[in-house]
Amino acid sequence: MVNKLCYKFLISFIFFFQLNLYGDSIHKNLELELYKDETTKMNGVLKFQKNKNRYDIIFEMPEKNLSAVLDTLNVKKEIKSVFLYDINKDNIKEIFIIYNENNKNSLEGYSLGNLYLDEIGYEEDEVIDFFKTLNIATSQKLNKKIENVKNFNASLAKKELEQLEPYYKVVNFNNYNIWDVLERVGKDDYYSKGYLYQYELIPQDYEKFNLQKYFKIYSLDKLNFIKNIGSSTIFSDGNYYFLFQVQRQGLITLEEVFQGDISKEGIVKNGEYFNKFENGYYEKNNKVEIWNSYEYSEQLKRYLPVKKYFAKGVLTRKDILYRRTEELHTFSSTFYNLKNEIEKIKYYEPNGDISQIKTYKNSILEKVVNYTHYKRKYTIYDKLVNPKTGYEYYKARESLTQFKDLNLLDANLENEELNLYSLKDSNDKDIFIVFQSYSPGKTSQEGIRWYEDPLKYFGIKEIFYGKRKSEKIKSYEDIVKDGYFEEFNLGFFPGTASITGSPCNIETVVKTGYFENGLESGVRKNYDSSSGDLVSSFTYIKGILQGSYNLYDSDKILKENGEYKDGEKIILWKAPPFFIFSS
Repeated sequence: MVNKLCYKFLISFIFFFQLNLYGDSIHKNLELELYKDETTKMNGVLKFQKNKNRYDIIFEMPEKNLSAVLDTLNVKKEIKSVFLYDINKDNIKEIFIIYNENNKNSLEGYSLGNLYLDEIGYEEDEVIDFFKTLNIATSQKLNKKIENVKNFNASLAKKELEQLEPYYKVVNFNNYNIWDVLERVGKDDYYSKGYLYQYELIPQDYEKFNLQKYFKIYSLDKLNFIKNIGSSTIFSDGNYYFLFQVQRQGLITLEEVFQGDISKEGIVKNGEYFNKFENGYYEKNNKVEIWNSYEYSEQLKRYLPVKKYFAKGVLTRKDILYRRTEELHTFSSTFYNLKNEIEKIKYYEPNGDISQIKTYKNSILEKVVNYTHYKRKYTIYDKLVNPKTGYEYYKARESLTQFKDLNLLDANLENEELNLYSLKDSNDKDIFIVFQSYSPGKTSQEGIRWYEDPLKYFGIKEIFYGKRKSEKIKSYEDIVKDGYFEEFNLGFFPGTASITGSPCNIETVVKTGYFENGLESGVRKNYDSSSGDLVSSFTYIKGILQGSYNLYDSDKILKENGEYKDGEKIILWKAPPFFIFSS
């Protein structure tokens, strides 16, 4: 009886001792050497730290106070064996672990991802990380083969790994999504710019740029090896060539997909071409036709779709696009000459109308012409009431200007010092435009608009009908104003070239009226430069105030009216002063 009790106690003790043999670890710590050469060595300790029903696999370098978590697994996944193996033949050993769960084997490898070393040792701000050596397709295929092999050990595992060589059969595809703005910029920055939501892209916009997904390349088993070119490896499926780039520590990524020919002389791209930022067509290594691409906007913290136009390898035009309320719009079009110099940039309103054109000479900004003063609706909205429902709503006010059909780029320079230009209307009458050169108040980025030369901008200051006193205009005295005129307030900045906010009121009409042989005649109206509201109206006859006038307050309510007789004011009605009553 005593012997039986002792036996049971001994069994229990042994079992208890096994559970506590490694303390909080489910496996003994292992001292490993992953890399060593004449100047550098990579030593560390592999730990299996238990945490409730899970455990972390941690690689530590105590001397450098560095560590990295290789994996986190449930405790049901037992560790049968750990061994080192240089699968990529790059002198850096990978950590391989044989697992067993529910009596089924599996093999996982962990490769050193980032290790920044200088010639004498470790840098102060270095970090280490690991990636899984076997890609998903390779791992699934291998584990299905070995899961029921009895007494599967390191020796058998190495034989299986040898069959995966050469190293380009072991591919670690990048699984991050460069288009995921929330992940890239973080919640704080993302949600603080709520107005940018309307510029989010949709999957159809960028799916072609995810090469692995678009071509469904999850394994190299179906591709034929063609050749190695430097650090690149090329495969083919018979229709396309797939170029993989060998990164550090044997990591390989799919970089390009193209059609064409490969010979001893080199690669001739001819046909469709794709990489993770652009796709289009080649003709004998020359880009042609329309290319779809993406460019990163630092202001928006995301990639914006771009269309590029090529002719025999030369870029002729670039359109920057954005998506707003599910519709794709053109923000701007940049035109280039054969020297790849910018000649012109057109900016567009959401409805497709041109808002501004910038012209260049030798890639230097020469002139900015704004169409917004007659093309766009003001960013001023009047509150209206629906008579049927009684609900209030806001309606955009139409532009005030009468100069609606002028192509200001066709204007002829009359006098450079005066910034004076001229045009002919449909009746062959002269229209004169006065531009004002000025330094804008804003010189930082607004949306994705770049201000190449913030000291050389032009806005329309005045536009009027007139008659010439002489063929060559040397001063304003050589022009007699005759007909309709408008004066503008230049506001904060010319143009509405911003996709991140409402355009400010620039080139707002502040004065309209008529001249007759150089003298004001008829009704002249004055408008508020910020709101665009009518401030006053006066009547002139041959340059003298003669007739009715009206003055309005900031609420567009008439506050005074009357008339002028030979320049003398006669007040007919004036709003009484406002009184503030006490409570």
